[in-house]
Amino acid sequence: MKTGGALVIGSIVAGVFTYSTSSPDFGPGPTYVHANFEDGDGRTDIYVELLEGHNEAIAHNRGQVNDSGRYLFVTQILLVGALVLGGIGVLIVL
Repeated sequence: MKTGGALVIGSIVAGVFTYSTSSPDFGPGPTYVHANFEDGDGRTDIYVELLEGHNEAIAHNRGQVNDSGRYLFVTQILLVGALVLGGIGVLIVL
C-alpha cells in the first residue's frame, strides 16, 4: 500500500511536469504580415517568410508533442502501477 501511495504521488508529480513542459509556438501572427505590408515588402517575400515561420512553429510543436507523449506515458505507467499495488494491498489486508 505504501509503494502504491508513493506511485500515486509520483504520477501526480509526473503529470504536473508533463503539463508544465508544454509551450506551443503559434508562428508568425497577423501583426507580422501587416507590419511587412506597411514596410513595402513584396508579397512573395512576405509569404516565403510567413511559410518559413509556420514551418519552424510546426517543427517545434512536433517536438513538444513527442516529448509530452513520452512524459504522459510515464505518468500513466506510474498511475497504473499505483492502482495495481493499491488493489493488491487491499486484497491482502482483507
